[in-house]
Amino acid sequence: AFFLATATYKTPLAPDQTTSPSLKQVALDPSAENMDVERFGEDYVILVASQAIQTEGFHAPETALEGGFYKVTAEQHPFTSEMLPYYIYNQTDLQNFGTRGGLGIVMEDFEMDSYSTFNRPDTVLDMNGHTIYNNRMDHTAYIIRVDYGGNLTITGNGKFIPIQDLDIFNGNIYMFLSTREGSLLTIENGFVDGSHSENLTTILVQSQSKAKIIINGGEFIRSNCSDASDMVYACTGGTIEINGGLFRNDGAPTHVLNISVPSTMLIRGGTFVNHNPGVSNDPSYIKVADGYKTVSEVRADGDTYYTVVPVE
Repeated sequence: AFFLATATYKTPLAPDQTTSPSLKQVALDPSAENMDVERFGEDYVILVASQAIQTEGFHAPETALEGGFYKVTAEQHPFTSEMLPYYIYNQTDLQNFGTRGGLGIVMEDFEMDSYSTFNRPDTVLDMNGHTIYNNRMDHTAYIIRVDYGGNLTITGNGKFIPIQDLDIFNGNIYMFLSTREGSLLTIENGFVDGSHSENLTTILVQSQSKAKIIINGGEFIRSNCSDASDMVYACTGGTIEINGGLFRNDGAPTHVLNISVPSTMLIRGGTFVNHNPGVSNDPSYIKVADGYKTVSEVRADGDTYYTVVPVE
């Protein structure tokens, strides 16, 4: 983070006079390196966390701040009543953010050999186009778990992918995103890849213990794997709603979606490769929502794409 300590006007303002925009330049400490400068990029935004001004020269002291810096509104200062973003560079930052809440922005690619728990309401993880590599070396290896009433939204077109082929698990569960205990996870976009091991049961997204997952978009892929892994899985009373996204499990196409009763999965959108979500072994629990239907298209490579769309 970079901080502007003070901005001083030596000439008092006349009554009703306002200043011109002044926060357009950034001064770096002499110890700053090229890497610090590159983080700005061509465009940057200055977020004002606090302001102060002398009241001399104003008709009313209580109007001095707005007179000197323009009216303080949510439009001018979107973080006026909210926490400033939390910038995430590594595993420790992500774990700290999980218990902090607010908006977190991933600034670099990094790997996880442990997991981060999210238990705060109204938390947004902006992947900012970066990648988190799953390198957990233990059973049930999720890297993000939302629980105990937590509410997390993942956006920013990031990636969650494995860092290596973990055959040592010999069929144990390997997960990425998990919810439990009445929590909510919303996935807006991004890429989740479970393509690595033929001996590993890979669950990309799992909802359990009366928790809920809403998938509005993103790509969920598992290729070069022949075992019958359930990519998207609801268990022990969990709920999953699918409103969009691309789902492909080349090794076991019929195991894209699965539940354990009495969990439920409701589908209002999305495209499923070589798997018709309208045909289920548990139609009472995995079903296309009323008012929606499945349409199919056979591509040139022979794959069939099933897309859930509204009934016209």
